Amino acid sequence: MASVTNIRHLRAFIALAEQQHFTKAAEAIHLSQPALTALIQQLEADLDVRLIERSTRGMQLTEAGREFLFSARKVVADFEDALKNVSDYSAIKRGSVRIAALPSICASLLPPLLKGFRDAYPNIALKVQDLSGERLADALKTRAVDLGFNSWDNNYEYEAYPVLADRLVVLCPEGELRTATVRWRELEERPIIAMAPGTTIRGLTDGAAAAAKVRLKIVLEPHLMTSAIAYAQAGLGWAILPSTAAPPGRFKALKAARLCEPAVERTLCLVHLRASSLSPAAVALRDHVLAMGGAAPPRPPNARYRSSDKRT
Repeated sequence: MASVTNIRHLRAFIALAEQQHFTKAAEAIHLSQPALTALIQQLEADLDVRLIERSTRGMQLTEAGREFLFSARKVVADFEDALKNVSDYSAIKRGSVRIAALPSICASLLPPLLKGFRDAYPNIALKVQDLSGERLADALKTRAVDLGFNSWDNNYEYEAYPVLADRLVVLCPEGELRTATVRWRELEERPIIAMAPGTTIRGLTDGAAAAAKVRLKIVLEPHLMTSAIAYAQAGLGWAILPSTAAPPGRFKALKAARLCEPAVERTLCLVHLRASSLSPAAVALRDHVLAMGGAAPPRPPNARYRSSDKRT
């Protein structure tokens, strides 16, 4: 015969063991006495053992009942803990979010966003990786991360929400530059610090140089933007970086100028796979980011090269 025992039977048995009285036990778990009696009878039939001894002096547990009480309490406690964990998870009281972001975003946009989210959801664990664009896309596709902060690439595998626009700038010693913009052709004879091949910024740099028909004299190719900035501070060359990594006034004795002819702009987005179902914690982070200024997914290509940009 198939088992009919479920959590209701165990709760009825525990209540009866604790109250030692059918009427009081039924009241404790909001059942009628006949319903409680039926549950106990079903449990004993299912286990094929007597759990309760009844007499004119009342009732008491059999030896088998005393042994079973310990297991029943553990099963019910584990079940209630599981329910609470799921409830907490869906109510965003617990959980974790795995995030990957471009290094330029990790150094600029991400810290204040994560600080605001941590203040609102202190029990959500945040796991953050800084990855190149190619590695970030792989991490999303393999579901190694839940959310990514990347440049928009018109890939309809992703749901993308724009959060910031930036552009390429050149960072150089303050005394070497007096203008607010620099043409790409003016870089041709300069020692250039370009990000390493395979990085998002290097791809944009090479594309813009090709569009301007300029051959850059690249002397250093760091993987880290902090290294590129340190090299520029040491006077080893002019560094090509995104504007998010070089806001005005951040670096002593360095000046950032917009690159033009062409100007290179990109949209930085919060992205996730359309096919994946986000956890409640990941949805909460996405909504937090959008509340800070996100919008609907963008449609234009990621990088725009605007040759009409005028020098100032």
